[in-house]
Amino acid sequence: CPPTCSPSPSSASSNRTIDAEHCSVLVRENEALGKLRFAEIVVMCHGGVLVLLWFTRTSIGGGWSQLLPEPGYVTDGTAAILVSLSMFLWPAEPWWKREEER
Repeated sequence: CPPTCSPSPSSASSNRTIDAEHCSVLVRENEALGKLRFAEIVVMCHGGVLVLLWFTRTSIGGGWSQLLPEPGYVTDGTAAILVSLSMFLWPAEPWWKREEER
């Protein structure tokens, strides 16, 4: 459960309760962050794909590493390198935003 933003009932409150002053700071800083940008979403998706590749590399039936000529050479580092190269090739801004700026 996430911590609650309510004043603590006593000085010996549990660790799960945040006092009002700290809560207001958290809310203010969260609002200052603003919406997630396209590049941040892309990085999160790449991270999700990387975790998926790690879990399915040698899963039941051989995994995706069996699709390559030498499956013994494929390690978790292979997936990390592929995803990191993909991040260099992926644009930081969506293509439809770049056309609007022209």
